[in-house]
Amino acid sequence: MDHKSCLPEELEAHAIDDERFAQAYEAAGDRQRSLLKSLIAALWHLHAPKRVRSEMHEAGWEQGGGALLLIRPLSWAMLCVDASTASPGLVLSALMPALTSGVSEIAVIGIGTGALTHPVLTALELAGQERVFELQAHEATLLARSVAPAHSGIIMCLGHDAQAAFANARLPMWSPKPRADGQDCPSGFSLGVFLEEEQQYTKQFKLDIDYLLPGVAIEWWSPSGKLGPSKAQRRAGDFPCFGKNCFDAVLVPQRFCRLALETFPVVLGLDRAGHWLWPGLTDDHFRLRHSAMF
Repeated sequence: MDHKSCLPEELEAHAIDDERFAQAYEAAGDRQRSLLKSLIAALWHLHAPKRVRSEMHEAGWEQGGGALLLIRPLSWAMLCVDASTASPGLVLSALMPALTSGVSEIAVIGIGTGALTHPVLTALELAGQERVFELQAHEATLLARSVAPAHSGIIMCLGHDAQAAFANARLPMWSPKPRADGQDCPSGFSLGVFLEEEQQYTKQFKLDIDYLLPGVAIEWWSPSGKLGPSKAQRRAGDFPCFGKNCFDAVLVPQRFCRLALETFPVVLGLDRAGHWLWPGLTDDHFRLRHSAMF
């Protein structure tokens, strides 16, 4: 299955034009662009771009016969985002594994108004992803029905509306499973922040998180319970107490990173404010594996 059979020509009418990308880029300040570039660089190094696009492995068995294993990047991937997950951090951390895996064609689709915000568009442009479209929910549902079944691509859905639009698509899919209360947390995902000392928290620290991860529910923990934004959810407790919570990701001083990794699926140092990683989303999702026995 090729990219054109996945994305019909009619979709081109919904493409985001250069002017809108330019407006988004101009709306971002130097600090915001720096944050996005830092996140992109970190994700790029983490996923390490594949130098070999296609591999063929052959094994002969002592009892006779053998096996062949073909590994290559998927032909295409679609990343679908709705307004609840209109976050540069959430979007980039889903996009980057597909980019580094060498997927031939990647499209980002915003579902409904409010999905492709200026920060999201700026993040996509800085990542080199300019094949971006905007659809209403009913249009996305029609697109899902028009895509023929295939195993050479994948649809990634961030947010309830995006998942609902492609729920009946007969295609390989990936979507994260929110654990937080959606009424308290628009994106459905939660971040726990543990601070030891007063100087670890600054207004800019909070602004960076708000820019990269809008809509993510945040709890601010410290031994005194007094660190963090004044109107935010503050909690008092030591690190073992903090570790008893159920967060999708945590932001902690570097000395706690190893310990936190035993409990939480995603651990970030304090200098990674606003960064994100999707638990369970690995390069394997974007690599096609065909096996043969003979």
